[in-house]
Amino acid sequence: MRTLSIHANNAIIHLRDHCIYVSKWKHPYDSGWEHPVPMISRTMFSQDRHTPIADLEYLILQGSNLSIQHDLISAFSKQHGIILHLDRRYRPVAQSSPEPRVTDQNLFFAQHTMSDAKQKNLWKQLLRSKTLGQVNVLQSLNISPPKTFHLHISRRRETPPEGALAAQYWHLYFDRLQASNLSRDPASDDPINVALNYGYGVIQAAVHREAIIHGLNPLFGIRHVARAGSHAFVYDLMEPLRHWAEYAVAHNYQKDGVLEMREFRVKFLEFMETKLGPNGNSRTRFDWVRQHILAVCKGIKSGTPLRE
Repeated sequence: MRTLSIHANNAIIHLRDHCIYVSKWKHPYDSGWEHPVPMISRTMFSQDRHTPIADLEYLILQGSNLSIQHDLISAFSKQHGIILHLDRRYRPVAQSSPEPRVTDQNLFFAQHTMSDAKQKNLWKQLLRSKTLGQVNVLQSLNISPPKTFHLHISRRRETPPEGALAAQYWHLYFDRLQASNLSRDPASDDPINVALNYGYGVIQAAVHREAIIHGLNPLFGIRHVARAGSHAFVYDLMEPLRHWAEYAVAHNYQKDGVLEMREFRVKFLEFMETKLGPNGNSRTRFDWVRQHILAVCKGIKSGTPLRE
């Protein structure tokens, strides 16, 4: 298990004997604390009430009056772990991550000295891959993608018009889920948008971790605007992977006609951990994130296009 998703109120997350524990307290503002009692929840821990920290790469937190011990943050950062903090709508609002580092001098200078033409080429490849992912989602829902999608995928020299394609895509997506009154809105409380927020958050954490491990600067965006609290390059890099969340949400919602977040959180992490491909070369989606980042690193250093 690479990912631990913790959703609790009035609790403290702490490290003991190299394991992560969740303990409840009476109230964070009481003068005296209760004796911590390990919280038992199958939605947080797949089998046990504690999880070895060495097994984890991602820690996802959501809840009110939820505290995390400094020793845990420090130990998790040393093994390049990402802690993602979600708000009540499951939108990523902050993250605790290791400091960016230089692992490859050539990559470091190549990223920070990319010409405008090279940045445009990289962004074009990312958007084409994103459009291809959207086509796959629509086809999995038995929807024939508009011809414009295939047209822009085939035009390798042109950058797909992201806004126009997104408008068509979301209209078809929500209409098939019989939610045509909705649109993609991260601030919405409806279950589809909330589940998409969560899925994107998990993918964002995975991309951020791999970017840091392989020496990319997560702040140096090529299209997303760098601003306070924002890791622009992470948002750029995750564009071709967003369709995983959209696929998982659509098929879970379409199957039951309802999305219960407690159940979806578990299903989505299982979805990300599922191995794909022949047995001899099977990889999870987390593994494919790593392959994606490696391809980007190679492209930045050499200028060659990304594989789709």
